[in-house]
Amino acid sequence: MKLKKEKSIPLINYILVFIMSIVVIVICIVGTKINNNYQLNKIKISPLVKLVKEYKLSDIESINVIENKNKYIYLSYTNDKNIYNLDNNLKKIITKNKLKDQFFYVNLNKNEKSINELNTMFNLNEEKIIDLPCIIYYRNNNVQSVITSNKYPFHHGSFSQLLDIYEITND
Repeated sequence: MKLKKEKSIPLINYILVFIMSIVVIVICIVGTKINNNYQLNKIKISPLVKLVKEYKLSDIESINVIENKNKYIYLSYTNDKNIYNLDNNLKKIITKNKLKDQFFYVNLNKNEKSINELNTMFNLNEEKIIDLPCIIYYRNNNVQSVITSNKYPFHHGSFSQLLDIYEITND
């Protein structure tokens, strides 16, 4: 009986497997860092700016003189994943209901004005802003409703409900 000679695996194969493993690990690490960077940069810009004009707080007077039967002033800020998701959902509702010309997005720094100053600026007496983001609904230049956050951003369904209540939806 003949004994088979065992074939040995050349050292170069081990080296190649080791190098390929290192390359795969480096690619995974770099890919993860690129994705994290992308996610952080993505939330710095509201998805609403692709649909409606973005205003600053100093532009409020120009919004107030716009005569619309229905007007929605959305006060918000960026750099928050929850706000980014809310803005995405609002964008869908605005598009579905053809509210592009009636919706005004005001991008604030989170601490640009105090809530009391905003309530005074918008002459909010009965319904008040509690926290940002919020939507102030005007009908014939009179405040009809305020959708406000309270510790956490309001749910986009609240805006849909407002549209249903005032029979503004385009189903």
